[in-house]
Amino acid sequence: GGCLPVFVVPGKTRKAVAPSLGTMLPYTRWLDYCSVSYLISEHAARTDLGPALRRLAAVTAAEAAAKAAALRAVHAAFTFRAGSSVGAPSAAEYVLGDICAAARRFRATGDATSALAGGDLASCTLG
Repeated sequence: GGCLPVFVVPGKTRKAVAPSLGTMLPYTRWLDYCSVSYLISEHAARTDLGPALRRLAAVTAAEAAAKAAALRAVHAAFTFRAGSSVGAPSAAEYVLGDICAAARRFRATGDATSALAGGDLASCTLG
């Protein structure tokens, strides 16, 4: 609907936020949330929202358009559609794919945390 997501994520500092994202947000294994959304630490949202709001107010039209385009490119991963398939996937196929990939990583490493881990999102967390 034209909105860009702002996720409030657990943690006090940017570095503390990163470890929880793999278990909180889907698709962190392959989706760069920095390209499609904004993140703010729960601590900053509760105690000092001003800097994050100023950063959001300063978003340029070009930055917003780039994030909106990136979000449209992954839209199918967040919507359920009757009749979806591996060839024309919706969220169900993406979720099953991620579960299978996490299970393969867990079998290979024995480490549940790394099986769910994704990229480093601390660098794009506001506040």
